[in-house]
Amino acid sequence: MSNNSNDPDDFNFEFGRNIKIGNNFKVGYDVVVGNNVKIGNDVVIGDNVKIDHNITINNNVKIDSDVSMGCTIIIGNDVTIGNDVTIGNDVTIGNSVSTRDNVVIGNNVVIGNNSEIGYDVKIGDHVAIDKYANIENNTTIADYSVIRNNVWMWCN
Repeated sequence: MSNNSNDPDDFNFEFGRNIKIGNNFKVGYDVVVGNNVKIGNDVVIGDNVKIDHNITINNNVKIDSDVSMGCTIIIGNDVTIGNDVTIGNDVTIGNSVSTRDNVVIGNNVVIGNNSEIGYDVKIGDHVAIDKYANIENNTTIADYSVIRNNVWMWCN
């Protein structure tokens, strides 16, 4: 979406098998979508994004550039994923969740509704983050952690 070239060779995307795409879908350059992916209505995917297999992206989702998603992921409605985000396998991201830039989400992670993940956050494997959590910038969450609802985490 940042590439201003009109050359069709500069526009590269690959879509796998069994892809379902809703209305008002916008896609950037160099996007790869694996097999068995469902993309809802009003979804915007930026440049250089890799979406692996067995993923559901619900409605009104914005995925910025340089994002990599593993397999078996569910992304809720009204979600924003920042730039340079890596999402592992078997991840569920609830409704109205926002992640900023430079975030790493491990494998087997659940992020509850209305949570916010700040810049430069690393979430380990097997982590459960309840609804309304606010994880501030430069925070690392260890493997097997549970973050309760309405918790604010930050680093000084």
